Parts: sequence; C-alpha cells; structure tokens
Amino acid sequence: MTNSKREIPFSQACENNKNPILAVFKELNISGDVLEIGHGTGQHALHFASNLDVTWQPADVKENNWMISQRELPSNILPALELEVQPHKTIKEQLGSKKYDFIFSANTLHIMSEEFAFKLCEEIHEACHSGTYLLFYGPFKFNGQFTSESNKRFDLHLKSQRPTMGIRNFEDLRDKLSQHFEHLSTIDMPANNNILVFKKL
Repeated sequence: MTNSKREIPFSQACENNKNPILAVFKELNISGDVLEIGHGTGQHALHFASNLDVTWQPADVKENNWMISQRELPSNILPALELEVQPHKTIKEQLGSKKYDFIFSANTLHIMSEEFAFKLCEEIHEACHSGTYLLFYGPFKFNGQFTSESNKRFDLHLKSQRPTMGIRNFEDLRDKLSQHFEHLSTIDMPANNNILVFKKL
C-alpha cells in the first residue's frame, strides 16, 4: 500500500471569484461557525478560512471529500462532513444538531436537480439559529429570465449533460426559503453571477 497523494483538481472559476466573494463576506462581517455546502476542490475553504475569523466546516458528497482532505489546511478548517441532498435522508439527519452562524454554498443549486435544490431550501433552517446568514453564489434567473446570453448557453450545456441540471429561478428559491428566512439582498458579481443573501428569522 502506498501513501501517494492524488492530484487535486484545480478550479479556475474558484480562483477567479474567491476575492470578490471574500469582499462580500468582509462587508457582512462574517465570523463564527461557518458551514460550506459543496466544498469541491477546497480552494474556497482554504482562502476564506485563512482570511476570516471563522471556524470553517466544509461539507460535500462523499466522493468529493478526498480533495479537501489532501490539502494542507489551517487549524480553523474542520474535517469535511459527508452531505448529500437526497430523498430518504434529511439535512438534519446528516449534519446533526449543530447550528451555524453562516452558511455558504457556491455553484451547487444548478448542479443538483430542482427538486433537491428546493429540498435543501426547505430543510437548511434546521442548521441555523435566529440571525444566521445564508448565502448562495452562482448564476440565477430572475422572473424566469436569464441575466445574460452566456448564462442561457450555460444552462443548455448543463441540460445536455444531465436534464435535471439547470440554472434556478431566484423567486422560486426565495419562496421555498420564505417560511424561515428573510431575503436581504441580491449582489451582482463578476461573470454574470450573483450572491443571494438571506437571514434566518
């Protein structure tokens, strides 16, 4: 048996957007216990935890956790949790009773099916206390309309890979969250992306 490390994939998109996202985090004075849903390559976790006064809890599907586990991480990044939105297991069953001060997820809602994106929105309040910030980063539609031709092409590309994928409509997400969250703002980001900012009631 060898201990050789696998080469960790590199995301150019993460590299491009990490500083603009960090600027938003600093504007919101993000601190405390943070849950990242969908850590992917771990580039975001490493950058944000190194620049904020936080304890960072990454979480992703089981097959992605090896990427962050092989990085040299600061002490304020905890071992990754297994988390997958699925029909037969709730978010709470997977995360336990821990409540976070801040929950962040980048480029995940268009990868999971609309059904599972809505399920996440309906269940994520279980991991929040009153005042928890919930931020979703990525491309979104507004009133059913794409914000750019490139996002429209990206949506077609996603659906060609798997028909259940696709860019989600902001108003639908807001409605699914509305029982437990207030929508504070929608922040325009580079490359036709947005950050949707919600706060737990």
